[in-house]
Amino acid sequence: MDQELILNTILILSISISILILTYFLVRLLISLKKLVDESTKVVKDTSEITDTVAAGVRSVKAGFEVNSIAMSALRVISQAGILSYIKDLMSSRKKKKNKKKSKTAENLEESL
Repeated sequence: MDQELILNTILILSISISILILTYFLVRLLISLKKLVDESTKVVKDTSEITDTVAAGVRSVKAGFEVNSIAMSALRVISQAGILSYIKDLMSSRKKKKNKKKSKTAENLEESL
């Protein structure tokens, strides 16, 4: 009788330990799935924002074609894409370089005189 009780106890303990181990791995799997879903949601939100921006640009171009003001609609698209600020930065850096060259040339002329 004692042996049977001990065997049953060992069996119950081993089943309990197996259930605990299985539960641990299931919880780890659920945590990994939650992280994956969160990352996917973030990607979907980013894609949605990009799509909204492009759609707004397309709508403004379409409106420009309908009103015959293609130049204005193109300017809207360029400004929405941030190209206009990039061009302004590029032009200002070119002006700075030209001014530096002019000042160096003027200094060289003064020194040679």
